[in-house]
Amino acid sequence: MQPENSKEKIAVTESSFSEIYDLYAPAVYGKILGIVHQAPIADRIFKKVFIKGLKDKNLFANISRPPLISLLNQSREKSYQTIKALNIFNECCAGLSVSITDKK
Repeated sequence: MQPENSKEKIAVTESSFSEIYDLYAPAVYGKILGIVHQAPIADRIFKKVFIKGLKDKNLFANISRPPLISLLNQSREKSYQTIKALNIFNECCAGLSVSITDKK
């Protein structure tokens, strides 16, 4: 078994990203749908997560964190951000007073 620091970084090509998509798409979509519970919103978040993953060169460069973990983390963060934004929007449309001072 080789030490982790001697492993070569794998360059991501279109074909390897396609393979990654085929392997990880069900898990990532399931995570998003488990948080959002609405398919149209989950679809949009899913597309944004994978587009960001394709553009992010560091996503696949980190040897200590596999791409699946990075994609799941991104999908969780994006899902919770979307839910929070939709809740604020719904409260504003309902005429309730909302304070957006929490910058978490």
